Amino acid sequence: MRKLTTFFLLMGGIGATYCWLVRRQPSPSADPHDAPGVIDEALIAASPDVVFRAVVDEHNGTTDWWAPHYSMELLDGDSYGIVGTLVANTVRIHGKYPIKFYTRTVEVDPNRLIRVEYVNGAFRGEALWTFDERDGKTLLSNRWSAIPAGVLRAMAPFLPVNRSHSETMHVGFANLARFLGQDVSNSLSSSSSDS
Repeated sequence: MRKLTTFFLLMGGIGATYCWLVRRQPSPSADPHDAPGVIDEALIAASPDVVFRAVVDEHNGTTDWWAPHYSMELLDGDSYGIVGTLVANTVRIHGKYPIKFYTRTVEVDPNRLIRVEYVNGAFRGEALWTFDERDGKTLLSNRWSAIPAGVLRAMAPFLPVNRSHSETMHVGFANLARFLGQDVSNSLSSSSSDS
């Protein structure tokens, strides 16, 4: 499988607080939790418990740092961080063109991982969030292993689905860094194509 890497370097603020972002194709693995897909990562200058809470709050709909690109609403359950919770998700490509889908939380290890399944709407598959501590910071990773469904499936061969997913993730990662008090500015270097 071709390795595809996109690097984003976001720097700013006194003391060079930063958020580092990567998009890559995962290598094959025997671990079923490491299913193929797209991996987007960011090094966030906050502890895993703080980043975990921020991601859960955003998916619960109690914050809006990902808006207008991505919004979520709890439909069933008390929290995205609890197994069984159903969330309605709306992604807006380029801030418009809404794509709706529904996820159910299927695995949680607080401050370490959240796994969700895409159960209805525009995608089927799963996503895995991991929160790994790295020298007082968090390597936030999202492994997206989903395929288009419904009307989007018919259009998918003509759309850069994986690239659009990564762009939305990188906007979210940068907004998360700002939300957590990091002063960041976009300095982009990329090499990408959709797969």
